[in-house]
Amino acid sequence: MCIPDQGRKLVISTFSLHYIFMLLEYYKRTGDAGLLKQYRSDVDAILEYYDRHMGAQGLVENLGYWDFVDWQESWHDTQGRPGAAACGPSTILNLMYGKALLDGAEIYENTGRPGTAEEYRERQKHITDRIQALCWDEGRNMYREGPSYPEFTQHAQSWAVLNGMISGREALCLPSSGTAETKRGIERPPQVLGDE
Repeated sequence: MCIPDQGRKLVISTFSLHYIFMLLEYYKRTGDAGLLKQYRSDVDAILEYYDRHMGAQGLVENLGYWDFVDWQESWHDTQGRPGAAACGPSTILNLMYGKALLDGAEIYENTGRPGTAEEYRERQKHITDRIQALCWDEGRNMYREGPSYPEFTQHAQSWAVLNGMISGREALCLPSSGTAETKRGIERPPQVLGDE
């Protein structure tokens, strides 16, 4: 369990993306477009924050704050942060942002702002195109956790499916494409683990 220092500001940047996911889910369950309109500017502010952190490779990186993803055992030392995020873009974080762009597009579409919705879809397409070009490992048929980071996680594969990068039978086979995933949902090649 992580207990933050009393005097330290604790910001978990990825939770802002979950806020967007929850707003759209609320709308889908209730049809309450008024609430979407009320918080639409929050969605834009969150997505603009991520866009301002676009790096040289065309992917978001160096977000600042705590870019928490999961408390899986292999990320214990990084406090739930993907290892790739410490040295550049993370596939998971970029695809979380991509999914938030798609959900943001749907929010704006349902509140009468089709132009902004289209902009968000174009930005999401840019992210997924860059992930495909830089992170797809042809030999393993999986997405690496970063452009030059040799880690493969079920998280990255799942977020690729949520972004529409892979579907159907290919999506069903992704997490186990030619590998034996560990119980923790992550596999590192021997050179990363030091098991030569």
